[in-house]
Amino acid sequence: VMGGIAGGLIDWGIPEEVSRRYENSVRQGGILAVIRTSDSSVNRAASILRQNGAKDVESHASNS
Repeated sequence: VMGGIAGGLIDWGIPEEVSRRYENSVRQGGILAVIRTSDSSVNRAASILRQNGAKDVESHASNS
């Protein structure tokens, strides 16, 4: 049974391997921002994040 950050991300449809990587990054002091948006807005949201210094911006389809 997964818990914590990884478990929540998996529930949202993010693959387990990626979820574990995010959780490990947070454990090492990183910051994780999860932005839920419509398919039509995902590219704009990613662009705004990158313009403001975000690294490793990725998108994943939701289960819901």
